[in-house]
Amino acid sequence: EKLSLEAVQIIEKDFEMRTNIRHLNRATWQLLTIKTGYQESPFSEASEYLGTNGRLGSLIPIYKALNEKSNEKAREIYLVNSESYHPIARKHLSAILHISDSQ
Repeated sequence: EKLSLEAVQIIEKDFEMRTNIRHLNRATWQLLTIKTGYQESPFSEASEYLGTNGRLGSLIPIYKALNEKSNEKAREIYLVNSESYHPIARKHLSAILHISDSQ
């Protein structure tokens, strides 16, 4: 079931999700805020998170969600952070973002 923007605002306020969560919960929170439009501009916070995380299970859904918002911005974030990702993660993410190996 889809959460409303109001529900996400209540969750953030009550649980202080941006500052008070563990790594895997933060990935879930990032994805939720991107998909619901909770963040006016999800790219800066997502970029920060994606620059410190390399888990493929977290990277794929977040990049997919960002890609739905803006392929250009998702690609920018990926290109900044890609060197820190495992080669298998880079292969999967390049395919999702339609980036060739030569970029």
